[in-house]
Amino acid sequence: MPIRALGDAALLLTVGQAVGDASLQRVVQLARAIHEANLAAISELVPAFTTVTVHLRANAEFDRVRRDLEAIWKSLPEAAPPVEGLDLQIPVIYGGEDGPDLAAVAEYTGLEPEEVVRRHAQGRYRVHAVGFAPGFPYLAGLEKALHCPRRAEPRVEVPAGSVGIGGDQTGVYPLASPGGWQLIGRSGMTFFDATADPPTRFRIGDWVRFRPVESTEAAPTEPAGKPVVAESLHGNAMEVLQAGLQTMVQDLGRPGWQDQGVPVGGAMDAHALRLANVLVGNSPDAAGLEWTLKGPRLRFLRDTVIAITGAGAKAWPVGHPISVAAGQELDLGETVAGCRGVLAVAGGLDVPRVLGGRGTYLRASFGGFGGRVLRTGDRLPVRPSDVVGAQPGWTVFPRFLPVYSDPWVVRVVRGPQAGRFSAAAWRTLFEETFEVSPHSDRMGVRLLGRRVEPPEPSQLTSEGVAAGTIQVPANGHPIVLMADRQSLGGYPKMANVISVDLRIIAQARPRSRIRFVEVGLPEAVALREAEERDWGFLGEGVRQKLIRRKHGDD
Repeated sequence: MPIRALGDAALLLTVGQAVGDASLQRVVQLARAIHEANLAAISELVPAFTTVTVHLRANAEFDRVRRDLEAIWKSLPEAAPPVEGLDLQIPVIYGGEDGPDLAAVAEYTGLEPEEVVRRHAQGRYRVHAVGFAPGFPYLAGLEKALHCPRRAEPRVEVPAGSVGIGGDQTGVYPLASPGGWQLIGRSGMTFFDATADPPTRFRIGDWVRFRPVESTEAAPTEPAGKPVVAESLHGNAMEVLQAGLQTMVQDLGRPGWQDQGVPVGGAMDAHALRLANVLVGNSPDAAGLEWTLKGPRLRFLRDTVIAITGAGAKAWPVGHPISVAAGQELDLGETVAGCRGVLAVAGGLDVPRVLGGRGTYLRASFGGFGGRVLRTGDRLPVRPSDVVGAQPGWTVFPRFLPVYSDPWVVRVVRGPQAGRFSAAAWRTLFEETFEVSPHSDRMGVRLLGRRVEPPEPSQLTSEGVAAGTIQVPANGHPIVLMADRQSLGGYPKMANVISVDLRIIAQARPRSRIRFVEVGLPEAVALREAEERDWGFLGEGVRQKLIRRKHGDD
């Protein structure tokens, strides 16, 4: 079984070459065996088509996990058992406004639109992966006569419930999202709901049929995820006077749902949020605020302790706790040099957990404060804390604070498809300077500059991706996948930003410049493990500096 590194915090296991029932059975068999082994170093698994992606916890020993996975593979019986799945039937309104590409598919295939509908509806399809977006099923089994290439120009937004054809597969868009598949119909069913258990309708191995219906038989698709703002028992502690740019509640993410297409999410600069939380005595994954380029103006409604990290703000120090009093205002203004600032408050923001995390996922409108960015007038609740201040005259080790440069220098290791790229492509990656596109977002940092020649084919069977994965699409402009990345990707993965340098990419502003430097996987793993040890030392040191409320005090 080939085991390829996906950066220094994930492994890609390949158990088959062709998409089909045999590979599906092996993928499910291996994923189940790994799950049953209950390895503490593994945070989650993403089975898909012919691979299983294994994501590691921050404190994982990389080489030990690799050996454990090899041992599990060798222990499996040669014959994989059949995969049991549910039989699902989906009502679909074909054509018209609900299926705007039906005529184009008919023209490409040489069939009449009615025949395209008949053949699509008579098929029986199998879920071989869930990814791209929460609950999006990749369905194999499309009749060859219906195979049709993706649109040359993807749509900016595909309506939720749309049924499409992409190459030799068909699928359903659970959420309104960008997409390039040919849309032939739409269903009124809800396919993703963050408040449901389970949140998605499809699981790998399920069987799917589509049933043509009239428009009166299908209700409009309901929004996925219901905005929730909890009534806090602890009271509000901060009021938003001005919201800043893209200011939202974030934590360290919600791992454990990527096999259902739900992104890990969390703070773009996870290092900065973790540092801020340590500085105010919180657990590392407590919820705080993250903003882009311009921070909010806040009024504190009670005495508390905060910390500002990341790109910071001109008027406020970075790297140690700050005591604030009830009624005090804090204007965080424009970021200093980087892109994103972070604020943690003692106790952590008291927003409800959704799918295990408190962070905001804007695309599906759940998590955080009502699933949205903050607005003027919002009042944020904060959980109780016994931290009331800190001893003066200290700051954290300089290595925990950002170092800004021009260009930014980012270390990478070679990716799973490294061998498919030419020597010229590698020279471009390591010798050229790239510019951060203004079209970058929480899903990925898009890079402009000299074209990196992609290999042929430029699209592959979708498989797992990780934070920092560098994909090279057909246009040759690399994309570095970030917090809200999809769980699966079909573009060649040339390289991966090492874990300790993800914070650099997160702080790269639009139009700033980036250069990549190659390091070996052992060095990347050693740096990650060393940083994790440093977090332990820092946490212990900060605990000794914090001033806590005495037991029994109000």
